[in-house]
Amino acid sequence: MGFFDWKDEYNVKIESIDSQHKKILMMIDRIYRAMVERKTLEIMPDIVNDMIDYSIHHFNTEEEYMDQYNYPDSMKHKNEHIFFKEKAIEFKERLEQEDLHLSPKITHFLKDWLIDHILKLDRGLAAHLISKGVK
Repeated sequence: MGFFDWKDEYNVKIESIDSQHKKILMMIDRIYRAMVERKTLEIMPDIVNDMIDYSIHHFNTEEEYMDQYNYPDSMKHKNEHIFFKEKAIEFKERLEQEDLHLSPKITHFLKDWLIDHILKLDRGLAAHLISKGVK
């Protein structure tokens, strides 16, 4: 058991989106394991870069779906994506300034983001996409 476990209720029932969401869980677990082993300074640059890469790949996937299927709440959803990207860049800058207390902050941010984003925003997007035949 890690810091945070995936629950079936987090699935939005669209395979490409669910598999990408699980990547955040992997990041969280990597940080947690590193915190336990006292090796966070070694992995944090990779984690922050993974967050930035994730924000590009995953958000592009969702936003392409939004545009293709005329999702009515796309602006609100895209604004949340912008917030995540800005936070990832902020974490990268703080890491470059040698903020040694960053790992718990990133862990909690990712956990809260995953739960809030999926349960509040992605469920609405998924329902819209499923109604259009996306699986």
